[in-house]
Amino acid sequence: MAYRPQLAEPNSPNWSIGVIPNKFPALQIEGDMGREGIGLYDRMNGVGAHEVIIETPNHVDRLADLLPKNIEDLFWAYRDRMLDLRKDTQLRCILIFKNEVTL
Repeated sequence: MAYRPQLAEPNSPNWSIGVIPNKFPALQIEGDMGREGIGLYDRMNGVGAHEVIIETPNHVDRLADLLPKNIEDLFWAYRDRMLDLRKDTQLRCILIFKNEVTL
């Protein structure tokens, strides 16, 4: 999924925010929870979604470098993904985190 101007063609280079599956996901959408009680705790399989949100086509930009409108669009993208993911009844929690490499 990519966010583009309204008139842009799909798969065109004119995008502002991208959402892709993680290449090495910690969780898989497929499968069942396999819940098993172990004392006070439940043990379960890692079922869920693991996506990467690409904040800008310019990979050297940091969040602090983005214009306020770009940051607003980014939060709308998070919202859109959360609304879509909550349709899956197996998912109980959504966690957003950000990796940042300091050069």
